[in-house]
Amino acid sequence: MKKKEDTIYAISTPPGKAAIALVRISGKEAFESVKKISKTMPNQPNHSQLNKLIDHKGDVIDQTITTFFKSPKSYTGEDMVEISLHGGSAIVSRFISIFKKNKKVRYAEPGEFTRRALENNKLDLIQAEAINDLINAETENQRKEAYNQLEGGPSTKLKEIHNKIINILAEAEAIIDFADEDLPKDTHSKIIEQIGNIIEEIDTYISLGLKNRKIQEGYIVGIIGNTNTGKSSFINLISDKEVAIVTNQPGTTRDLIESFIDVEGLPIRFVDTAGIRSEYKKLNKLNKMYVIIIS
Repeated sequence: MKKKEDTIYAISTPPGKAAIALVRISGKEAFESVKKISKTMPNQPNHSQLNKLIDHKGDVIDQTITTFFKSPKSYTGEDMVEISLHGGSAIVSRFISIFKKNKKVRYAEPGEFTRRALENNKLDLIQAEAINDLINAETENQRKEAYNQLEGGPSTKLKEIHNKIINILAEAEAIIDFADEDLPKDTHSKIIEQIGNIIEEIDTYISLGLKNRKIQEGYIVGIIGNTNTGKSSFINLISDKEVAIVTNQPGTTRDLIESFIDVEGLPIRFVDTAGIRSEYKKLNKLNKMYVIIIS
């Protein structure tokens, strides 16, 4: 049974040939599990060291850069080891075949490293979501927005609003608890005013959040019109490549054809449709459809 106390590991770089493949190990057995297959395992936390990984026969698997992070000063808040291997598929496969024999470690589930960072108060929920947004960012505006969330901008703002509400609650309780005391006469009116200001501040922040969320999600633009009106030519033009077949024969576009375009940092997905009105019903199922009709 998988437990959150387990020591986990994962290949943190995409599969395939590359100069470097990064392995992450997190948990109480992280250091010892790597030390068992190392010639020169670093003992000093937060320092990288040239380290040769070996198999049970003593043969060298690869020459690596290994870094040991001591809890709580790591991404997950646990003991962590990061290994930079050469990115050949044979090297990565050999490492996994040896490492998975260790019954004290298991392969991580998707997002488990970030989940542990959240559970160990290294990140809050907004920052955890920002990591996913940052990884999937396709435009400059998406990158900026995700990085702002990761840096804690929204979290800081929400904490400010939370503290203001706590202060108002304290003032309201003071009116109740000390009703017989000579409190300032305008205390009640000030509380009402502060509540109004907070509501306005929350409304403004929600509106900004919806705008920023649209930057992350992107816009969908459907290209709809009669047959042979230039819809496919239009999507090829704006895409600057041949994504749709263009002929004089009506009905060559039978399926929805999508093309993603970065327009000044805004992600826009253009959808070329077949030249029949029934296709509009399919597009209407998509969230907030923005439509160009070519006639």
